[in-house]
Amino acid sequence: MRGRWQALIDRDFEAVYAYASPNYRAVFSKSMFIRNFSYSLDWQLTAVEVLAYDAEAAVASVAVRVMSKPIKQTSVSAQFGFMPSTVRERWVSINGEWWHSASG
Repeated sequence: MRGRWQALIDRDFEAVYAYASPNYRAVFSKSMFIRNFSYSLDWQLTAVEVLAYDAEAAVASVAVRVMSKPIKQTSVSAQFGFMPSTVRERWVSINGEWWHSASG
């Protein structure tokens, strides 16, 4: 989970794609996936917390806390700097490997 966010922070969207579930990657190409990302934000990962885990279903809900700020500083955005936000994600285990679920 942290590795996926570090790849996001590094803007290594090909590496982020590698965390997507096999079902997602069977439908969406890497180029389609990469086009969905904004290049206008800087992120800092501050915390990852498992909110719920269902071992039988092999699913985990995770809260990822990040700080973000616009790369292109306008007079308004410069006033705020980094802003906190929480992103809720769903991760699924398939054959013992954990994958980010876009349906999260």
